[in-house]
Amino acid sequence: TYQWDFTNDGSWDATTAITSYTYSTVGTYTAKLRVTDTLGAFDDETVIIQPGNAAPTAFIDTPAATLTWKVGDSISFTGHGTDPQQGSLPASALSWQLRMQHCSTPTSCHTHVLQSWAGVAGASFIAPDHEYPSYLELVLTATDAQSLTHTVVRRLDPKTVQLTFTASHSGLRLTVGSFTGTAPFTRTVIQGSTNTVSAPSPQTQGLTTYKYQSWSDGGAQTHVLVAPTTATTYRATYKACLLGLC
Repeated sequence: TYQWDFTNDGSWDATTAITSYTYSTVGTYTAKLRVTDTLGAFDDETVIIQPGNAAPTAFIDTPAATLTWKVGDSISFTGHGTDPQQGSLPASALSWQLRMQHCSTPTSCHTHVLQSWAGVAGASFIAPDHEYPSYLELVLTATDAQSLTHTVVRRLDPKTVQLTFTASHSGLRLTVGSFTGTAPFTRTVIQGSTNTVSAPSPQTQGLTTYKYQSWSDGGAQTHVLVAPTTATTYRATYKACLLGLC
């Protein structure tokens, strides 16, 4: 059997599986459904209902969706919320979240929550350092007096740059971040990001051993480079030693 209590007053308002109920007063109500089997065992389920109350709408005013960023940029944001019953919502009804979508491929991402703000119509943050592919999401939630919510998300893509890595001899392997590959290769990174680069040594091909000598940017064999704003090539120089003789 089915029993419905739409106003949580202890009396059953309906006893069919499918029913309807009209509330005469705007407000917040707890509706309860009790299902009882033939042996008398039962289970209750409740849901909050707010008749006559429509959800608010959240708006992100700035930044525009066209904004792009590099590591270290200061990004300001503003927004507001409106509600059919309350009109313009106060800043206390707004909450924000900054998320990083970290992607293994451009279409397969998982979420890192970076920062949160409550009760403000705007603030600012510093664009974080992160490997690519990734992008930021600015999330605004507006909550009305009856606790109904609406959330809007704005995607903010990074400014990227292509870094090319070459070696003085063919077939040698270099490491950039978590990637190791045979030079030459190109990696796309976020402008201003820090990237650990390494020239493994020694490397052997047939009878020849290659020993690291230098990087074109003057860095150590393993060092951190800050991605520039324009495409750049980095070259690792090795010394070839035949049969181990240099």
